[in-house]
Amino acid sequence: MTTILTIYVNILQKLLDAGSVVEMHTIIEQETPAENEVETKSTMIDLEDTSLRIQSKIEVDEEQKVFANGQGIDDIDDILFELSLRQPGTDLALFCQYVTELADAGHIVQVKIDEQEVRVLEVELANNEKLRVLYISIEDAEQPLAVERNLDTDVADQFYHMSEELDYSTHFYVLYNKVEADFRLYPPDFDQEAEDAVELYERIFLPRMQASRDYDEVPGLIYH
Repeated sequence: MTTILTIYVNILQKLLDAGSVVEMHTIIEQETPAENEVETKSTMIDLEDTSLRIQSKIEVDEEQKVFANGQGIDDIDDILFELSLRQPGTDLALFCQYVTELADAGHIVQVKIDEQEVRVLEVELANNEKLRVLYISIEDAEQPLAVERNLDTDVADQFYHMSEELDYSTHFYVLYNKVEADFRLYPPDFDQEAEDAVELYERIFLPRMQASRDYDEVPGLIYH
């Protein structure tokens, strides 16, 4: 039986197959003193010491252990994946499709826009050799949208933003989010062992995302 993790790894492999650059960084938690001298945890990434470019293969075995370049990954939750284009060499349309698919599936996809890290909802090609990104602020992404307080407001206009100025050199960062991915794929009280995750994802979830876009909707709006 496949799982949410299988789906996540499969999308990363599709990005590799499309000629994308996929690197992984280990997230390191360090104890840092706050202003009041009380120690609090902060997360940092040491790009020099913990980076590894995946050359051609990332996979998950039957025991749900992830391997990249044949090397086992102890905890996928501690890995930040960095995604970027290679010019020439990357299929641009597929790159956008799979980054969007990661966001649709509930994983945390972020990019820097105007010096601010934001949560990505969709990526597509713009007409000016740029990337068009639909995004939400991280603050808004982490709390539910109180629609009843905004009945006279276009929700998309107020809470979601569009940028068409991202160069092909832009790097996207992805974190595995099992809790959100479970919530998006499985109905309430669903027995996850009763059906194969990949089969359910391809048969129900992906068509649901496409149907939403066919009606000019943003699938991310369903969950915020």
